[in-house]
Amino acid sequence: MNRINLVVGVVMGLLLWASHGPAQAATLTLHDPASVRDAAQLGRAIHHLSGKVMRCVARHGGKSGNCVCRDVCACRFKQDYAAVRKAFNRALRRHPGWAGDIIVYRTPGQAKAFSISFSQAMQHHFSERCHKRR
Repeated sequence: MNRINLVVGVVMGLLLWASHGPAQAATLTLHDPASVRDAAQLGRAIHHLSGKVMRCVARHGGKSGNCVCRDVCACRFKQDYAAVRKAFNRALRRHPGWAGDIIVYRTPGQAKAFSISFSQAMQHHFSERCHKRR
């Protein structure tokens, strides 16, 4: 059974790679205080939203169906999601060189580093808007 899962996983990975091309993301380590501030602001928004989602999932017995954003328009935490989208898009406007890459930053006084992906998929995800229904 494990061999079948491995083969299916490899095939799915190859199909995904073929449809999206090889990963070409560079890792950018931020040192400039303004860049670190922008990244940290986005990181806080992501952390806030993910905390709400995780608490929701815990309340629903580990089932994420009512808690995650499968569709931007159906997101349970619309304001929090909008805050992440706004911070993500603001960071890309201020730092267009981050597009397609992964940034790594460490805030002053923190021992651990954080990373955020600005991949094409993430950019597409955060560019979607809900269409108003008539």
